[in-house]
Amino acid sequence: MLFRSVVVLTLGLGSVAPVLAQDVVFPPKWEERAFEDVEGPQTQKMADYLNQECAPRDLSGIQMFAIQGGHNQRFNLHIYCRKDKAPKVHYSVELRRIGKGQFNQAAVPVLGDKSAKIGPFYFGNSGEQDGMLILRKDK
Repeated sequence: MLFRSVVVLTLGLGSVAPVLAQDVVFPPKWEERAFEDVEGPQTQKMADYLNQECAPRDLSGIQMFAIQGGHNQRFNLHIYCRKDKAPKVHYSVELRRIGKGQFNQAAVPVLGDKSAKIGPFYFGNSGEQDGMLILRKDK
């Protein structure tokens, strides 16, 4: 699958300039989908995509990154997944809310869990706590 990728350089105060455009060829069976929302991460839509479109055999078949300008800004999540279409696998995506100074308390329990992976950080909207995405292979 061929995609056009643009690397963007931030010039400060919200100005950006494209620096490099290049064609990107994903490895066989891999694809990318973007999820964008001002309201924050749409965890059910993300899980539906992973379960219905990709169904990778294991967590190594999923990579994620996010772009967000800060609090009250659009959350742009990109998921790369390997389309194994493995039968009987199921993934869930959780937005785990984090209080100020509580990042390690939320992250450390996931580190030793082979069925889970820490995803991108989310800057909450006004009145919300920040959070991080947790990706979990349920079966």
